[in-house]
Amino acid sequence: MEDIPVISFDGNDKTCSGDEFTLNATAANSNIQWEWERNGVRESLSETVINMTLTTDKSSEIVKYIATAETNNAYKCTNKDSISVNVFSKPTNSIEGESLICEGNSASIKSKNAFKNYSWIDVKDPAFVLSTVNNPTFSPSETTQYQLTVTDDNGCTTTSNATVSVIGKPDFDFSYTAVCEDEDAVITINSTHADQYNYQWNYNNSTGQSITIPQIKESITLKVTASDKDLESCQTTKEYPISVNKKPVFDIITDATDNTICSNNTINISG
Repeated sequence: MEDIPVISFDGNDKTCSGDEFTLNATAANSNIQWEWERNGVRESLSETVINMTLTTDKSSEIVKYIATAETNNAYKCTNKDSISVNVFSKPTNSIEGESLICEGNSASIKSKNAFKNYSWIDVKDPAFVLSTVNNPTFSPSETTQYQLTVTDDNGCTTTSNATVSVIGKPDFDFSYTAVCEDEDAVITINSTHADQYNYQWNYNNSTGQSITIPQIKESITLKVTASDKDLESCQTTKEYPISVNKKPVFDIITDATDNTICSNNTINISG
């Protein structure tokens, strides 16, 4: 006499779309032949354990599995049992916030949507979790790619990446040739990235990489602010003293009365 197989299932009754899912059917009988059906369609499986990847284009979907156990002997005792697996779609998400910052500054980025859990990492160092909040603030010293893994209420996850680019503050110097008063003074900014910057001078509201001060009279101190064209808030301000040489001033003195002498006479002149 053979007992009718009593089937039990081992495995979760839910999974996320696209994830591998394992379902294990067992029976106390020693020699069992298995058959599986999924939503009424027979599967070409005869094992007690099945591994599958279920997908859905809906927010959730029920997949019903029926396992048939048949004793592999003359009695051919059979039994069926079923389990319903809830397949949840994976969440969709993206990252928004600052993608370009100036060195020394911070970037605020966040998940576009709200989820149950958040996990931020630096792609270069995935073993270390940087933050578990929705809207962290990071201060990278170099361009960094961040990855966010979110988990919804169904336990399904998805990942999104975002790159925060870091640019250096404008670096420049001045070139200037000393002039005398009443000459034109030309001041030029020198930099290997000069074309990448916008300039604002404190003289005559001037802009541009160089300025000319016509007929300069006295020494002054110029101030210029260079701003990166890609990020105006990334700025460097420098001051530069402009020296002006005064023209020599002198008088001519003679020992002649009324500066008048007779022909063939001599005169002494001094300054």
